[in-house]
Amino acid sequence: MPSAQHEILDSNLFDDYKELLDNKFSEGLRRFLVDLDDLMGKVQSGFEQGDTGVIHEAVHCLKSSSALVGALPLSKLSHKTETQIKCGVSPSQNDIDTLNTAAADLRNRLWEELQNAG
Repeated sequence: MPSAQHEILDSNLFDDYKELLDNKFSEGLRRFLVDLDDLMGKVQSGFEQGDTGVIHEAVHCLKSSSALVGALPLSKLSHKTETQIKCGVSPSQNDIDTLNTAAADLRNRLWEELQNAG
């Protein structure tokens, strides 16, 4: 469980996302979750194949989309991985595991939000 200082979602940003989507909130959140799974699959596949280009593309998308919903920890981790790759450093297994954990925590938290919304 994340500590209070390491919240999975920034509540103000998440509320802004809800307001932005209004009556399409549940649909938009479901779409985000599908995209999250797809992008994390690409990260894992790119790592297994040693293809940093695939990882870079996926974390670039994760960085912005997770920030949009208020998932700042995942956005920051994605940015770190993106920067690492730009500097010629391949992500380690630990880096990928950390991204996977952050994505799983976010996924669980967003499913809670969907259940509360509907």
